[in-house]
Amino acid sequence: MGLGKITVSVHSIRKEKYCEIFGVSEDEYEQAMSNIKMLIKTKAPFSIAVTVSSKNFDEMDEIKNHFVRLGHDENQIFFNMFIQGRSDIRNYRDGSNFRDYISSHKGLKDNTLTKGNGFLCSAGRIACSINPYGDVLPCTFFNSIAGNLFESSITEIWEKSHLFKMIRSSSEKDFHKCASCEYNEYCHVCMANNLNETGLYHTPSSDYCSYRYNLAKTLLEA
Repeated sequence: MGLGKITVSVHSIRKEKYCEIFGVSEDEYEQAMSNIKMLIKTKAPFSIAVTVSSKNFDEMDEIKNHFVRLGHDENQIFFNMFIQGRSDIRNYRDGSNFRDYISSHKGLKDNTLTKGNGFLCSAGRIACSINPYGDVLPCTFFNSIAGNLFESSITEIWEKSHLFKMIRSSSEKDFHKCASCEYNEYCHVCMANNLNETGLYHTPSSDYCSYRYNLAKTLLEA
């Protein structure tokens, strides 16, 4: 199909919790797990993305080890850490239970702090997301829509969307606070999160910076 890689969201491997988070039936859970096993067996290029929240942070190590045992590359399992969406999650970021869990699972460092290729993420640059309603977004964390496939072609949206053009016009120099941070090597520069929390693409919230600082410091300590 010409796809470089598939990303599969798996926020839990426990059936009841998976169904609760995704709002699906147990049959759909079984189908999802079967599909992942098929991807592993056929050596398809894919990664697993886990959005961490208060519902599943204590399952992070369990999720990683489960898919590694199935034969998946542990370097292709990523944890998206408490990123703001439509619901306010800031009160969960610095909970003592989460800090204690991270402190005792240092093996999650590479899956949590690795930020991928380059200073900026690939959203809107070499990748996008399409939801079941045909809306095209830079990534699933953006609340802004670039266009809809029932109204325009993917090529037209990709090339002409004002949102995509804005993202591509941004460079590292626009992120003053992030560029000067001692921990930017271990932090995701997330335009979606910035926009959701501060209303500005290039400026993270002080709450997010404090959270990422503490997370990096905890995982990097010997």
